[in-house]
Amino acid sequence: MQLFPWGFVHAYLFPPAFELSQMQQQVSDTSVVLQMDNNRNLDLNSIIAEVKAQYEDIANRSRTEAESWYQSKYEELQVSAGRHGDDLRSTKTEITELNRVIQRLRSEIDALKKQVKVGCNLLLNAQARLKMHVPLNLGFSCTT
Repeated sequence: MQLFPWGFVHAYLFPPAFELSQMQQQVSDTSVVLQMDNNRNLDLNSIIAEVKAQYEDIANRSRTEAESWYQSKYEELQVSAGRHGDDLRSTKTEITELNRVIQRLRSEIDALKKQVKVGCNLLLNAQARLKMHVPLNLGFSCTT
């Protein structure tokens, strides 16, 4: 059993010469009008102006972004400088207070040294008087 008779397929795929010649005649009688615009004059001035405008726009945006960034950094540095100034004042105040404490402690040390010297003198005098009455060596010596 054949699905397609080969003659039919051949006639369909390869039309007879007569039909081909008729189609060629019809196609040859057809005229096509094609218009082309060969105006290839480039307007370089407008292209340059457009590129220049784009460049200026990009430059202006970049300048604005840079100025904004520098302004924010400047403000951050001002805040930081203010903080460091406050820290410096606080540290100077602390140093001044510590110098006062050192001076007070030195005065107390000098007063204690004087008390030790007076106590040592009193002890030496008492030891000398004791030696007059009791001949004994306690092995105590006071050096200042």
